[in-house]
Amino acid sequence: MVDHSPSASLEMNLDACENFVVKYSSVHLSTTYMYSQADSEDTPLGPINISFRELWYDADYLDNMNNRRSSLGSESLLEHDITEDQTLEGYWGSTDHGLDYSVLLGYEYQNDIYEIKKDLEKPYHPINCMASQPVVTSFMRCTLVNWLVKVNHELKFAPETAFLAVNLCDRFLQATPLAQDCLQLMATSALTVAAKMEECIVPGISELVAMCGGTYQPHHFRRMEVLMLSKLGFELYAPTTWFFITHLAMKAAESGSWDKRVVSLARYVSETCLCNYEVTQFLPSVQAAAGLLAATQLQRNQGINTTEFHNNVVKVIRSLYTVAEQEEATKCCNMMVVYMTPFLESLSPETGQVFFDPCTPPPLGILTPP
Repeated sequence: MVDHSPSASLEMNLDACENFVVKYSSVHLSTTYMYSQADSEDTPLGPINISFRELWYDADYLDNMNNRRSSLGSESLLEHDITEDQTLEGYWGSTDHGLDYSVLLGYEYQNDIYEIKKDLEKPYHPINCMASQPVVTSFMRCTLVNWLVKVNHELKFAPETAFLAVNLCDRFLQATPLAQDCLQLMATSALTVAAKMEECIVPGISELVAMCGGTYQPHHFRRMEVLMLSKLGFELYAPTTWFFITHLAMKAAESGSWDKRVVSLARYVSETCLCNYEVTQFLPSVQAAAGLLAATQLQRNQGINTTEFHNNVVKVIRSLYTVAEQEEATKCCNMMVVYMTPFLESLSPETGQVFFDPCTPPPLGILTPP
């Protein structure tokens, strides 16, 4: 007798991934619900299972949830220090004060770190990852990334973990045709691998099972993680847009002031645009430059003076980027503007203020050398 249970169907699809053969499952597990509910107000993949939330918080993880690794294994390298939500008194205060770089462990190595990550971003950057997918579409990817980012926030992981997880997902999709019912399993496994790279505390198998509402069994997560590591060749530590935003902002602040509002907005724009397949085709360094430029324009449209920081950012971009990369940053920024307009309009429902006019791109001609 043929076994048509969801578990057997999932096993078949995992085997198909390993053999680069796509099999169309008759049981689509969580994704049937996922896409039928895509227009609902809740998360497209459904709310995070309450039993998972209880398991997570009952496991005494809260005490260490904000402790995470940094790029060099230190807790106070650039990403950790600059991304703190609370302003560190005595280090930097309002946007009118500069940074005291002497307090940043590893700051003297930032240029070397940047050069290394800049050289690595092309080999680690997936291009047209959906081209080899006969079933998965860009809309499915958008829905999946949206869910993954919200799970990342729920777990109190650092945003850079989400950026890395999305990179792992896209590279896996580029290397392996995937059946529809394995999408959520792939995203969860990618987030777990990224958390092992970036975080000190990661959820266990039982938490992952509960997070997906019991759709998958523990051995499914183990098999998918092994498959992902195998297909990616254990090349995991990809440069992310988050790192390049931090680096560009710090270089800009060297000759002026640190504008925390612009940097935070740039990170929000870049994180939101992870769902946009066209934007993610640009290199992470290009996305970072585009996010900062879009953020300064947004602040100016709100009546906030960001001229000094904007000019410093432009100087840094012109000094570090080639002419072709500057043109790509301009194009990427305009795409971000169009994509972000609905999100930004919703921030001021009382006034109805439109922060960006898609028909009027930001004045980025300054990026083009005379």
